[in-house]
Amino acid sequence: MATVTSGGAADQGDSESDGGGPGSRIAARLVDAAIDCIDQLGYGRVTTAEVALRAGVTQAEQYRLFPTRADLMAAVAHAVVRRWADAVEHPRPGGVIDLSTDPREAWRLFGTLRWDDRLRAEGHVWQELMLACNTDSLVKERMRDLGGVVARVALAEMRRLPGSERVPDDVLLGVGVTVVQMRETGRTYLELNSHEVPGLAEALRLMVDNVCDRYGIGPPSEQQPSYTSGQG
Repeated sequence: MATVTSGGAADQGDSESDGGGPGSRIAARLVDAAIDCIDQLGYGRVTTAEVALRAGVTQAEQYRLFPTRADLMAAVAHAVVRRWADAVEHPRPGGVIDLSTDPREAWRLFGTLRWDDRLRAEGHVWQELMLACNTDSLVKERMRDLGGVVARVALAEMRRLPGSERVPDDVLLGVGVTVVQMRETGRTYLELNSHEVPGLAEALRLMVDNVCDRYGIGPPSEQQPSYTSGQG
């Protein structure tokens, strides 16, 4: 697995790093606090003052380790990817998705579940950071070096699915990105509106079934009743 390192101030590490000295431990607390804040408040509402307060450190200590908000957010991005890579390399026994089931059913479960529910907050934070890159050029620049690592980790994760060896890398990566984006969008929509996105589950099922049919994974899909939106 590729080693994920961060640049500049973000090199202070996170709670999964080697522990280091006092600076590393304080940086880890700040990164963990920032992840909690982004997960609970959303990227746009997080302030460095709130992060320092939750981490139990002074803003002076925070600025010494992360001089700018972008530096802190870059450290968060690198920490999230490290945790994801570690979970892929060292999967929890049993996990969330049962790979002993029918191959097609395992793919369908991937459309609705994360591999490891320990990464729920990190998954949400990653999506928030991806959206932030559209408006925050400093964060985007500091996260640029993660692109190749994220692709490799995503492929390693997808390759755990039965029959995935039949699917080309680019298609498999595209399916993984699409599923994660749809899944996280659905989660956010549910939290905001108290009901699911109409038709999202059906759209995910159709995409997964089409991929499985195209590459001969599992038994052919059965004809499903036609879906009509706007019902209810």
